[in-house]
Amino acid sequence: MSQPLQTAPQYGYQVPQPGQQPMYYYPQRPATPGTNGLALVALILSIKSLFIPGVGIAAAIVGHKARTQIRTTGETGEGMALAGIVIGWSATALWGMFIALWVALMIFSS
Repeated sequence: MSQPLQTAPQYGYQVPQPGQQPMYYYPQRPATPGTNGLALVALILSIKSLFIPGVGIAAAIVGHKARTQIRTTGETGEGMALAGIVIGWSATALWGMFIALWVALMIFSS
């Protein structure tokens, strides 16, 4: 006698043939895109720019580059890149004002 043809469902329980173990199928979760590495570098540089003059410019440039890459690749890290840009330019402005004030004090104190 021929057995009826049994089709396996896409997910769930598959009817075992005689002598086989039951098999279970589970849906695979799609891989999530990773975090952009330049966004992380921009954030780290922006934090360092609060203590080291001139690093803020590098943080802002790397942050802009990271945002461009994120838009094309679909990676995560948009917030880190934006924070790197904002903190980098802000730190650059603060260091510029500090150095200008210091130079003015040196000129007027002599």
